[in-house]
Amino acid sequence: MPTTPVDIFWTFLVGSIGLIGMAWVVIAITIRNQRKQLEAERERREVMQHSAHKYADLFNNVSDIIFIHSLSGEIQQVNDAVTRELGYDIREIIGQTIHDFLPAQYNTRLDTYLERIQTLGSSGGFVTIRAKDGEIKIFEYRNSLVREDNKAVAVRGIARNVTEHHVAERKLRQSEERYRRFFEEDLTGDFIATPSGEILAGNPAFANIFGFESVEQALQYNFASLYARRSDYEEYLRLLRKNTKLVYHEAELRRRDGEPVFVIENIIGTFNTAGELTQIRGYIFDNTERKRLEQQFLQAQKMQGIGTLAGGVAHDFNNILSIIMGHISMIEQGVLEAQETANSTHAIQQAVKRGAQLVEKILTFARKTDVIFQSVNVNAIIKELSTLLAGTFPKTVLFSVNLDPEIPYIRADQTQLHQALLNLCVNSRDAMPRGGRIAITTCTIPGKIVQKQFPEADPTKEYIQISVSDTGAGIEAETRTRLFEPFFTTKSRGQGTGLGLAVVYGVISSHYGFIDLESKVGHGTTFYLYFPEASEGVVAADHKVYPKTSQGSETILLVEDEDMLVDLLKSIFKANGYTIHIAKDGVQAVALYRQYHEEIDLVFTDSGLPKLGGWEAFCQMREINPNVKAVFASGYFEPGLKQTMLENGVKDFIQKPYSPMNVVHSIREVLDRLADS
Repeated sequence: MPTTPVDIFWTFLVGSIGLIGMAWVVIAITIRNQRKQLEAERERREVMQHSAHKYADLFNNVSDIIFIHSLSGEIQQVNDAVTRELGYDIREIIGQTIHDFLPAQYNTRLDTYLERIQTLGSSGGFVTIRAKDGEIKIFEYRNSLVREDNKAVAVRGIARNVTEHHVAERKLRQSEERYRRFFEEDLTGDFIATPSGEILAGNPAFANIFGFESVEQALQYNFASLYARRSDYEEYLRLLRKNTKLVYHEAELRRRDGEPVFVIENIIGTFNTAGELTQIRGYIFDNTERKRLEQQFLQAQKMQGIGTLAGGVAHDFNNILSIIMGHISMIEQGVLEAQETANSTHAIQQAVKRGAQLVEKILTFARKTDVIFQSVNVNAIIKELSTLLAGTFPKTVLFSVNLDPEIPYIRADQTQLHQALLNLCVNSRDAMPRGGRIAITTCTIPGKIVQKQFPEADPTKEYIQISVSDTGAGIEAETRTRLFEPFFTTKSRGQGTGLGLAVVYGVISSHYGFIDLESKVGHGTTFYLYFPEASEGVVAADHKVYPKTSQGSETILLVEDEDMLVDLLKSIFKANGYTIHIAKDGVQAVALYRQYHEEIDLVFTDSGLPKLGGWEAFCQMREINPNVKAVFASGYFEPGLKQTMLENGVKDFIQKPYSPMNVVHSIREVLDRLADS
């Protein structure tokens, strides 16, 4: 008979008379164990309920939508996030199919999605869902199959609202596309480069401006190589580092074929935390056509200026010739004493110098020269100009010049500065038909003062102020606002082109200067020009030091078509020991050089020769002897050609008119220099 473990509980029974007996209870242990199991099960259910509540809170409060749907797409379970993100109550979702919430154009994709998830076991991507208010939202989703007994029974997943991110990304792509189209279709030349000149990006307009066949070809070039000189590019970088950007900066660059191209640059520099320039972004306008028109205007103004001066120049020349002829006549008559003869000779020399200076000034105004920026003495230019104009303007126009002798040099093109000042003086003359006074003064103004009126001025520099004043009719306020416009003129028809002050403004701007004026009707006008002092050191004038002796024994080929000059030079060269071969045109010069080139030490030739010009003849001599050396004489040298001549064996230039003795001194100096080299 099996035994059953029991629990025995007993106690005493006490009555009124005392202990009357005992009572006991016997409980089987099995019952006790069942009770313990029931208590444990209750505790487990409580833990599970607590855990279920906890995960339910997590399920419903997570920001992403968590869902379960059947293999056919029917939504079986979804968390509270669906209400926050789409506005639907959960009861409106459960039992519905996925396609009920997709825009109509996407319903055809549902079958593909359901087929893919069952085939691959998981899926992910982006889905477009219609919210309750009709707004279309974009979700990124990830899901996987739910399996029971290794059989797919449902799909569970999570979806995150990425609408704002997606819209922002789309706008960014659209912005990038618009920028790309703008960059490529912009008519200005847009580029990005490094300070070393490496071109990182460029648009078709940039390639076209510089003559490249494509943007790809442009990217193979160095931006610095588009500047005529490396020093120009270094100056461009210096300005950019100093100002961080360049606005409407005018520059002359070079096309790929070497042709000049004038541009206006808007440049922005990118700098690192150490302040170092790391990148250059630029927008370039092709200004070549406008620059050509400006040069034509400038040339027209020069010719107009020559016309203004023509009568006075003719008068001056006639005076010079009268002086020369008068003194020569007295010398020929033999009526002068020795001292008087010497005085007449000196007067003739001074008259010749005066004529040469007059010719030089005319060339300065009339010739079409290269723009050459160099250190210029403003006072010297004003003295020359005022002297010339005082002799050519009506005698009723008086000149007053007050120049500060301590003003520094400026960096300028002398010819353009001449032209600007001439235009102002001509305008002043025209404003005083009955006569008056033109006053020109110079002084120095601190840059910080100039900057108060012109914010672009450099406060660290001194500025040279040139003022041109007249006592004329003055300018009305309305007219002053249009004064520098091209073709705007207050003069009568046929009396002015309207280009004079426009040219002045262009010249001042190209010199990084500023122009201002004061005027009162009936009380005259004053123009103020401001130029920054020269940045580089001033180069002293090249004064030749001639050798103590002009004697020599070398052989010289003299090429000159003017008989009297040939006779003078032949006599003085032979008197100083030189052997001379004489040619009177370029063809004869080449023939003589071919015959005697082994013994000829130097060629002294005029530039303007019959049959064959001096430079052309020299080039043919170089074919005979690549080491031929020459000195050229002329009344005028083209600046561009002059440098080429120096690079190809020409050793010096002598300006006509010249003294034969000075020619011999110059020739001796060149021969000595060649002997020492």
